[in-house]
Amino acid sequence: MITGVFLYLMGGYIRKYDPFKRIRAWVFIGIIIITYVFIYISNYNNVANMIQDYVSGGNNGIFYHNLKTYGNYSIVVMIVGVCFFEIFKRLRIPQNKIINYIGAATFMTYLIHDNGFSYSIWNTQDWITLLYYNPLLCLVKIFVWTLFFFGGGIIAYSIFIWCGKLYNKYKYIFLIDNK
Repeated sequence: MITGVFLYLMGGYIRKYDPFKRIRAWVFIGIIIITYVFIYISNYNNVANMIQDYVSGGNNGIFYHNLKTYGNYSIVVMIVGVCFFEIFKRLRIPQNKIINYIGAATFMTYLIHDNGFSYSIWNTQDWITLLYYNPLLCLVKIFVWTLFFFGGGIIAYSIFIWCGKLYNKYKYIFLIDNK
């Protein structure tokens, strides 16, 4: 949670002071690609080493391994996040109330999904087996689950906005006006 707030604040700093303004957009795309190439090579080498250790240990059954994940505090996540932030910051998108509302709801979406309960829902699916046997279905399910969690964040943000309007409308009932 603290890392998320730090990244949120860092986004505000980047937006206000623009420390990367002299760097071309293709550099950020290249950094993202290089980062994912390193992730792929590292994951490939780790799995190859785990398989070699498994076989050399005398095991001959089915080999299972876990997918490597990166926490919010990981430098990989921060680098890729800053690169995507810079790329999207440079896009000139006209004003749109729907897009602005969805953009405003993203922080609430982060707060809603980054907890043990949401992770327990996510872990009800056996992602590795699904990825192995049906990669296309795995991508579709990830997309649907993403929409589900993002929709929950938008609903929570809408409730938050509604409660704020309700408070402003009826605060005279609860507060003394000291004029």
